[in-house]
Amino acid sequence: MTSLSTPTQSSSLQIGDYLCMNGDRPCKIVNKTTSKTGKHGGAKIHFTCIDIFTDKKYEHLLMSTQNADVPTVTKNDYQLLSIDGNDVSYLDDKGNDMSDLVMPNLCEKDIELDQNLRNAFENGDENGDEIYIQVISAMNITAIKGFRVIK
Repeated sequence: MTSLSTPTQSSSLQIGDYLCMNGDRPCKIVNKTTSKTGKHGGAKIHFTCIDIFTDKKYEHLLMSTQNADVPTVTKNDYQLLSIDGNDVSYLDDKGNDMSDLVMPNLCEKDIELDQNLRNAFENGDENGDEIYIQVISAMNITAIKGFRVIK
């Protein structure tokens, strides 16, 4: 798991950073509270996180000196070529035609994103617009999590 995440001291994590929850769920920190140092130990940090793929909420309590796994998260924009059922074709960074993605379906927001992307693609074909999909990868999971239209 060393290439998928990096151990980082929990006290250095901030809101907006990423944190692995349950060992393998990449989450974004949305809230952080720190308790005062107690008589018998160090401060504790309470993290509230949202899974970046499923939007599920997690809470985690760590000692301030304890290490936490921080996932390696990459975000890329790729030009959308076609949608065939649930299969998505796009151009990668090197200009290769790729078809290893499927339409988003990991949470409720993905259902809305799926419909909006399909509509934009159909309208874009008619208007000659280019559509770029935002692809997020972390912990061996890759998913479409957004898009933008270039007129």
